[in-house]
Amino acid sequence: MLQEGIKIYFDFQEPLEHRIWLSGGTESVKGRSTADYPYSELAIKPMKPWRAPSEKEIKMLVANDVPKNEDFSSNIAVTKIPEELIKQLQELGVSDLKSKESVLSFYKTQAYEKSFELIDEFVCKYQFSAEKKAYYNYFVDQPDLDVVTLNYNKERVGLHIDNRDQLSVYDSQNGTSIFLLNLSSEDRYFLFVNQSASNIIDWIQDKKGEKLPGNYTVEYINKDFSDCFPEYNVVKLRIKPYEAYIAPAENIIHDGSTEGSSLPGLKFMAGGYFWLLNN
Repeated sequence: MLQEGIKIYFDFQEPLEHRIWLSGGTESVKGRSTADYPYSELAIKPMKPWRAPSEKEIKMLVANDVPKNEDFSSNIAVTKIPEELIKQLQELGVSDLKSKESVLSFYKTQAYEKSFELIDEFVCKYQFSAEKKAYYNYFVDQPDLDVVTLNYNKERVGLHIDNRDQLSVYDSQNGTSIFLLNLSSEDRYFLFVNQSASNIIDWIQDKKGEKLPGNYTVEYINKDFSDCFPEYNVVKLRIKPYEAYIAPAENIIHDGSTEGSSLPGLKFMAGGYFWLLNN
């Protein structure tokens, strides 16, 4: 059921085998719980099993040429963290951060300040506008989670659209991106539906035969989309250790995943207007 939409651009040459998978659709997880937290009322997640995409689907998903800065909201970029930066972060003890408590203790050290400066220097190379730049800092995700994001009620939200920018869902293409660095020793995954919020709204309206209200919010779009198009594939994108991705999280249904990992997964996340300016 996959259709043309959001594309992935790899900022390096590497075989695509074992990089991308597709779900059988989405499913509601209302009333279910993970090992540590319950799912929210509106939570959905990908329906397993995962499968490898066909050649036709790969062509739909992967961009061969570098997308332009102005197309950041309809593309995802995967890039590598420089070897020198990896070495410097490891020397500062970043790879030893395995829990929320260790991260909070690290924040009080000069090593943290130096690591932040180094990461800021790296991130700024991809920044094409200083507007709305924000750092969400280091986080540790528990291993082997299908979806990772928690809301303020300590519930797993599942696949969702961010709204840190407080934009109307109808203006979500103007929202910022997330820039996430995988600083763990294991793979993590970026899960997403390869359609923009505006496309999804149009599809839901066509399916329901009615216009959605002007005050419609991102809180409901994931569940409504899943209800209307339960067989639409979710994309699972592998992010290897010391790789990073830029994604328009205000414009696509998405989440992170640590499925299959055995150790806590450290990440560093920033928000803003980023793209591949070093190309």
